[in-house]
Amino acid sequence: MDERFRETLCRVLEGTPQQSGWRRTTWTRELLAREMERRGRVRVSAATMGRALACSFLRSPR
Repeated sequence: MDERFRETLCRVLEGTPQQSGWRRTTWTRELLAREMERRGRVRVSAATMGRALACSFLRSPR
């Protein structure tokens, strides 16, 4: 995943699925992958999205 992918993912996570037009209240890995593809980013699997979410650049500070 490149820097643009990570930046877009961070922007997506700042909002809710409903703000992006989905009928869900929380993000799932599958839904995030679909939203990223909808925003013009490369299609990734739910497992790959899980790895992206586990990266330190997206972890909440403790």
